[in-house]
Amino acid sequence: MSIFRIEQLSKRFSGLTALNAVSFSVENQTIQAIIGPNGAGKTTLFQIISGVLPPTAGSIYYGEEEITRKPPHKICAMGIARTFQMIRLFPDMTVLENVMTGGHIHWKTGVFMSGFRLPNVRGEERDARQKAQAILDSMGLGDKANYPATSLPYGQQRLVEISRALASEPKLMMLDEPAAGMTPQEGEALAEKIGDIRDSGVTILLVEHDMGLVMEISDQIIVLNYGQVIAEGSPSIIQQDPKVIEAYLGTKDNNAQY
Repeated sequence: MSIFRIEQLSKRFSGLTALNAVSFSVENQTIQAIIGPNGAGKTTLFQIISGVLPPTAGSIYYGEEEITRKPPHKICAMGIARTFQMIRLFPDMTVLENVMTGGHIHWKTGVFMSGFRLPNVRGEERDARQKAQAILDSMGLGDKANYPATSLPYGQQRLVEISRALASEPKLMMLDEPAAGMTPQEGEALAEKIGDIRDSGVTILLVEHDMGLVMEISDQIIVLNYGQVIAEGSPSIIQQDPKVIEAYLGTKDNNAQY
């Protein structure tokens, strides 16, 4: 069953076409990767889905509801969360506090009421703290909850960012190059965590250049090149597709990326 679909999505910047009539769907509780060379349109696609950029044409559906051009905070509240290529943690907050901010989208009390420290505000904050701690425990970071977020090693900071996205209680999580900058060991641990998140009921839409990770964990792969879908299928199909090999994967004989 499809949880998300895109129909004929295009984005033009003056004379540049970043996306050209892109269409695909994402099945519920799967890991679907989007790959392609730099400049293929992957990040532009994520920016449009999350409401940061408007499309030039086309439609986006979450379940049966069209979400094209909805603002980012409404898209997040509906159950779509994302991470970014560059880590965006709050440096003056602890790991736990960073994760707690992800759940603010669902708080019933606003900033104004929070200043009065009323019982319902304190109760909501206590619940958010418990949920954030549980997420950190599941990600193997429970003992780091009170550390300054930016004091952690790079790979663990990535996991904090993913934990913060999980705190918004998403049904669809968009991960933008989560393995970037990680060591091979950190990448292996990340692959396991992403699989655990999928198994918990969250659908994953993944942009990633680490082809080992992509081929290991993905159920389906979409390949973009020059803003267009050139292939779609299982990892085994994508690895053998001549168009994909020429545009992106290459061969072992020419020292390509995979």
